[in-house]
Amino acid sequence: MVYWVSQEYPDWYTADRHPDYAIISEGQEHQIRVQAQRIVFAGGGFMFCLVRNAQMTLHSMLKHNVAPRIHFVFPAQAIWRGPADARPYPAPMVLLTTSFARCANDARAYDEVVVPFLDRMIMQFPVAGYPADPPAPPLSDLLKDWNIVVRFGDRFERVYRRGDSNKTLLVEFQGV
Repeated sequence: MVYWVSQEYPDWYTADRHPDYAIISEGQEHQIRVQAQRIVFAGGGFMFCLVRNAQMTLHSMLKHNVAPRIHFVFPAQAIWRGPADARPYPAPMVLLTTSFARCANDARAYDEVVVPFLDRMIMQFPVAGYPADPPAPPLSDLLKDWNIVVRFGDRFERVYRRGDSNKTLLVEFQGV
C-alpha cells in the first residue's frame, strides 16, 4: 500500500492508517514510476486531487510502460466530492456513492458523473494548471490510440472512447 501525501498535510488522510510507504508527491506523480497494471485510487476530491493523481499516474505509465492493459479502480465509498452548491473547501463533502445514487440509473450516472471526470482527466491536462511544469506530451496525445472502457462492478460497461489498437484502459467504479 502506497499513499501519495502532501508535505503540508503529511497525516491528513493517513493518521489512522499504516501504509507500507507514504510518498510526498505534491502533484509530481508523473515522475514516479508505477509498474502495476491495476491501480486503486482512494481518498481526495473526485474532480480535483483524485483526477490529477490519476492523470499524472497514467501519464507516467503510458510513457514508461508498454503494458497493453491498464486497470484503474475507484472505490466510490473511499472518494469524496464537493457540495452541489459549489461552496469552497472546507465545505461539507459527500461520498462519491451519493453522486451515483442521485442518478436515476447507470446510464445517467455514466453521463453525469463519469464522463465529466474522464473529460477533465484527459482533456484538461494538467488539472487547474498544476503542476506548473507538466510532463509532455499532453495526456490526450498519449491516449489517442487507446480504448477506454468504463465499468460499474459486474452490471454496467460502456466504451468511453474506441481506439485503433489492442491497448485498453479499464476505468472501474466499485461500490456504486
